Amino acid sequence: MVNAKKKGTSGEAVAFVTRSAALSRLQVSLRQFKALCIVKGIHPREPKKNLKGRGKIYYLKKDIIFLGQDPIIEKLRGDRVIKARAAKAKGRKEYDVEAFIRTQLLPTKMDHALKERYPTFDHALHDLNDALTTLHLYSTIRSDKNFTVEDLEEVERLLHEFNLYIIESKSLRKGFISIKGFYFQALIHGSTITWQVPHTKTSGRPREIEGVVSQTFVEIYKNLLRFVMYKLYKSIGMVYPPQLDDTKKESSVGLDALLAQINAVEEDDEEEEEIEKQKTETEQRIETLNVDKLVQMEEDNKEDMEEEEEEEEKPEEDQTFFAEREHIEKQGRIFDGLKVFVSREVNRDIFVFMLRAFGAEASWEGPDAPFSVNDTDITHQIVDAGFVPKRVFIDRTYVQPQWVFDSANESFLLPESEYAPTSKLPPHLSPFQNAKLKSYIPGRRTELDKMKEAARNGLPYVKEENEELALPVRYTEEREKTEEEKYTEELEAEAAGKTFAQAQAEEAEKPKEIVVRKKEYEAANIKSVMSSSNRYVYSKMVNSQNKKEKRKRTLERKARGLAAKEKQEERE
Repeated sequence: MVNAKKKGTSGEAVAFVTRSAALSRLQVSLRQFKALCIVKGIHPREPKKNLKGRGKIYYLKKDIIFLGQDPIIEKLRGDRVIKARAAKAKGRKEYDVEAFIRTQLLPTKMDHALKERYPTFDHALHDLNDALTTLHLYSTIRSDKNFTVEDLEEVERLLHEFNLYIIESKSLRKGFISIKGFYFQALIHGSTITWQVPHTKTSGRPREIEGVVSQTFVEIYKNLLRFVMYKLYKSIGMVYPPQLDDTKKESSVGLDALLAQINAVEEDDEEEEEIEKQKTETEQRIETLNVDKLVQMEEDNKEDMEEEEEEEEKPEEDQTFFAEREHIEKQGRIFDGLKVFVSREVNRDIFVFMLRAFGAEASWEGPDAPFSVNDTDITHQIVDAGFVPKRVFIDRTYVQPQWVFDSANESFLLPESEYAPTSKLPPHLSPFQNAKLKSYIPGRRTELDKMKEAARNGLPYVKEENEELALPVRYTEEREKTEEEKYTEELEAEAAGKTFAQAQAEEAEKPKEIVVRKKEYEAANIKSVMSSSNRYVYSKMVNSQNKKEKRKRTLERKARGLAAKEKQEERE
C-alpha cells in the first residue's frame, strides 16, 4: 500500500514561508530584515492559497536561504553582540568602557551587493536617474534620527562632485524649469541621464514613508554614486575623491573649492605630460640616426598618405556622424567667452552649475566669489523679473534666468532683448518633447526653428511684421492629390455633366455632417473586413487619434485666445 503524502510536506506549503518565520530563521529584527530585502532586491510573494491564514506576508523559501548566506547577516549578528556588551557596560555605569565598545561598530559594507545588483558599468549608469533624483530630494530635508547632519553633508558633497564631473566633461545637454523643480539631462558614456533638482526649501520627511526604507535607499545610492564617480573621474584623467577646501566650504556649497583642487591636479598632470613629451622627442632624435629607421619612417609616411586619401572618400554616413559629433562639442561650449554675474535673488547653485557646464565664467555675491559685481569684463548679469539693480552698468547685458536655459536648449545664444528684466518672457518650452512628432506645434517652436536656421547660415533673424507667432502651426493629415486621382475626379465630373471646378465647389459646400457620415461609413467598411482582434486594435488607434485631435483643438483655442488678449492689451 502506497503511503499517502502528509499535508504541508510538498508544493506551496514548502515553497513559501511567512515573514515571522523568516525573521526567526535569520535571527534579525524587522528593521534589519526590511533593509536586507531592499539591498538584495527581494520582494514579498503571494501564493495561490492562504497557507497560514489571512493577513500574512509570504516570501519564497529559496530567497530566505539566499539571504542567510549573505555576509551582511554575519555583520548584523556581530553588531548585536557588541550592542549587548555596550548595554551591560552602561548598566554598570562604565561609560568609558561603553564608548570603547561602541567604536567596534563599523559601517556595513555593501560592495558585493552592488556588484550583484549592477554587474556592469552600463547597468549602474542606467540606474543613475533614480539615484540622483533621490539624493537631491533628501539633501533638502531637515535632519532627524534617521538622517543626521553628517549624512546630509555627505550627500551634498557627492552631488557636487557629480556636478564637477559634468562641468569638466561638458556632458550637460538640456535643462528645464518647472513648478516641481529643475530638470537636467546629460550624456555620459553614451547613456542619457535625466534627474530632477527640487527648489531650494527645507522640508521634513513625509510620515507615510518609513525611515528604514528611505535610509536604506539613500545608503545604496550613495555607494552607487561613489563607484560610478570613481570610474567617471578616471575616464577624464581626474583624481577621485577631490579634496575640499574648508575655507571655501560656504562658497557655492564647496563647488568652487573642488574646482580649485581639480585645477591644481590638472596643472601637475600638464607638467608630467611635458616631461614625457621631452623624453619622446629625445628618443625620436636618437632613432633617426639609424638608416634603417629612416627607411621605415618613409614607408610609414606612405601608409599614412594612403589612409588620408581613404578618409577623404568617406561615405555620407561617416560625414553625418562627424557632423553630429562636432555639433555635440559645440553645444557644450555655447557660453564660451562669457563672464556672467548671478545676482543674489537668483538661485546661485543651479545657475552657476548651468553656466559653467556650458563654458561660461560665473560668479556671485559673496566673500569667496571669483570676481565682484564691479568687474568691467562682465558681459551678462542675471537678475529677476522687474528687478533693477542699484548700479546699472552700460557695458553689460541684463537678462532674466530663463535666457540661460533657453539658450542652452537651443544650442545658440538667443536675443537678449526678449529676456530683459522689464520684458514679458516668451514661453519656456520643454526640451524633452519632440514637437515634430505631435499634431500641435506652438508658435514659439516655429520661431525658434527660424532663429536657429538663421544662426546656422550666419544671418541675423528678422521678425516679419505680419508674422503671427502666437498662433499654432498645424500638421494636417491632408496630402496633395496625385495626378491619377485628379484625372479620375475630372472623368467623374465630366460623366455627371459638370466641369471639374464646379464639382470641387459643390464638394466644398457640402455640410460637415455629410463629410462625417462619409468617414464613419468608410471606417465601418474597413472594420467589416477585419478580424475581431484587428478590429479591437483599430478602434483603439482611432480613439487615440480622436483624443489627440481634441487636445490639439483645445490648445489651438487657448493659443488664439491668448493672442487676441495680447493684441487687445497692446491697443489699450
